[in-house]
Amino acid sequence: MPQIAISVDMLETGVDIPSVLNLVFFKEVFTKSKFWQMVGRGTRLCEKLIDGEDKKEFLIFDFFGNFERFSNETKPEQGRAALPIQGAIFKNKAGIVKALQNEKYQNEDLQNYRQELINQMTKQVGQLNPLAFNVHQHLSAVDHYKQESSYSHLTDKDILEITKELSYLIQPAIKEEIHATWFDSLIYGIELALLEEKSIFAGWKRVQEKAKILLNSYIGIPQVAAQEALLESCLKKEDADELDIPYLEAVRKNFRSLMKYIINSGQQFYYTDYEDTLKEINERDAVYANGDLENYRIRTEKYIREHEDLPAIKKLKNNEPLTNKDIMDLEKVLWTDLGTKADYEAEYNDRPLGEFVRSITGLDQKAAKEAFATFLDEAQLDDDQINFVNSIIEYLVQNGTMKLSVLQESPFKDLGGVLLFQDNLSEFQRLRNSINQVNERAITILH
Repeated sequence: MPQIAISVDMLETGVDIPSVLNLVFFKEVFTKSKFWQMVGRGTRLCEKLIDGEDKKEFLIFDFFGNFERFSNETKPEQGRAALPIQGAIFKNKAGIVKALQNEKYQNEDLQNYRQELINQMTKQVGQLNPLAFNVHQHLSAVDHYKQESSYSHLTDKDILEITKELSYLIQPAIKEEIHATWFDSLIYGIELALLEEKSIFAGWKRVQEKAKILLNSYIGIPQVAAQEALLESCLKKEDADELDIPYLEAVRKNFRSLMKYIINSGQQFYYTDYEDTLKEINERDAVYANGDLENYRIRTEKYIREHEDLPAIKKLKNNEPLTNKDIMDLEKVLWTDLGTKADYEAEYNDRPLGEFVRSITGLDQKAAKEAFATFLDEAQLDDDQINFVNSIIEYLVQNGTMKLSVLQESPFKDLGGVLLFQDNLSEFQRLRNSINQVNERAITILH
């Protein structure tokens, strides 16, 4: 004693460790549901924990103002962790594999390269440990994309799934040189942009800058001198028309090991001997203090966050239909155990119970994607329309249900809004039907 566990994006949700006495929040949290899940890791009761005494309280040390963020009434800005460099490379490889499906790229060299990338990706996914906590949450995607056949014809929906389900799980190779990996990421990004006929100007200029530095300052290093001709050719190529995938791959493979000479040049090391000090310590009462636990709204929302395994709540989050028993169980909890029906109506008027529960739990991401899977598979959509639909899915994951009027507001109107479907109203009607079907699963009426 004491026993201290340090984790990054693990042990935050779905873990029951009753003996936890203190929590340290050392990062910003932007999702309300995740924040309360993290708080919940300390709420588990534990008998005779210390000197025969039961656990009666726990402490939270919050270094990034998360309590302040979620204590006020304003909705926090949603954030997302940056994609690690290995994940970015994996995502770009998937994009290249998809782009090379295009009929104009059906030559032997490019298709051999496509197969090479598929082999690399299936190997990386296959090496993920299914028993690891973060991997276990994405087993369905892991099992699917470790199969070579899953890459035979990638769709935009597949790329979205790969990005969200797998990219954050990919691990760097053992003893990989980080500067070489950085160069890999740069070149793969250029290759994808070239195949998708997007601008490569900024990326290629960075390659030329590195080539110029190597030629001017490091040509005396044998490994650099061996690549002199290729380095000089890089400086002569100015337009995308002068570049192709085989050439870019030659640049990547031959230059990646040279990046360490540039990155490390001129580095200075400073050794310090500072003592850590805390400038300020503020003690805050829990959000529920000063009688707030008596407030019906706080009481019910706290209960729902901490009981997502209750069948009715779990079904609502997973977009599964409720039975009459599920509805009666919800009514008992919200209208009897935690308060009265009058209390509920005073806070939420005539809002359906299921819609209220969904507003707290959100919609499970897998369930949200499944709700739109048929529409995305069958509809003939362009990139902007697909991006619009994916934004709807993200909204439902966060909010549980969606009023159609929201589509006239940001961020949807910034993406083009319903005008994206002005030439194909039947597709928009199908999209509306998909949204309505998700909403209807949250309507709780006894039959």
